[in-house]
Amino acid sequence: MAKQKWDSRYSTGIERIDHDHRELLALIDRIHDMFVQGRYGKSDYLGVLESLSDYVAGHFAFEEKWMAEHNYPGLSEHRLDHERFSREVSKAVDSFKNGVGGLTLTLLTFLKVWLISHITVLDADLGRFDRERCGHASVIGF
Repeated sequence: MAKQKWDSRYSTGIERIDHDHRELLALIDRIHDMFVQGRYGKSDYLGVLESLSDYVAGHFAFEEKWMAEHNYPGLSEHRLDHERFSREVSKAVDSFKNGVGGLTLTLLTFLKVWLISHITVLDADLGRFDRERCGHASVIGF
């Protein structure tokens, strides 16, 4: 399975969201490298999964707040998709903590497929909404 690099087709045009997406791809690439190299221990995997969990919590909160403030009609669907991702990552973290899980190809595939699908479908719609709403992409500070 190849690493997933940032591509301009993933851009929503919303600066803060695109920045976060680049960071999420980098975290998933780090997980990919750990999986391929296979020389890391469970504490390493747990650490990177917890970093991913923490990062998405902040990113999802920001996105959902932005959508609520701008009356984005797709907020409910978006939130459900965020919850699905968070649930899967949380299950993986819990499995590692309980000593019953490992970094699997199934988990790695889910992370990659979910993120790219989410960005290119739901977040792309969010970007279009923003451009239609204000005539250009938002620049949202960090």
